[in-house]
Amino acid sequence: MVERTIALANIAGIHALRGQFDEAVRLYESEVLPALERLRAEGDLAMARWVLAQILMQRGRVEEDRARIVALIGQAHQAAKRMGLPLAAEIEGLFRQAAE
Repeated sequence: MVERTIALANIAGIHALRGQFDEAVRLYESEVLPALERLRAEGDLAMARWVLAQILMQRGRVEEDRARIVALIGQAHQAAKRMGLPLAAEIEGLFRQAAE
């Protein structure tokens, strides 16, 4: 299951790079996040939520996706901070930049 989840996340990343954001979002929401939740892979789940938030922003429907983006970033930050992951500092840096 882990290998399949990694492969699907990589495929979603390829879709995002090609500008196929809807397919990337679909893969993350229907396959990657649920699999990581089942595996209880909290660090990977935090990173996946962060990546999905970035894909949603790139998709260009920020007004439509705003609540989902904010929720994903918040969840990613909470988990990363709790686990002492470098991702927490990265998210905090972006919060500071946005406030300036």
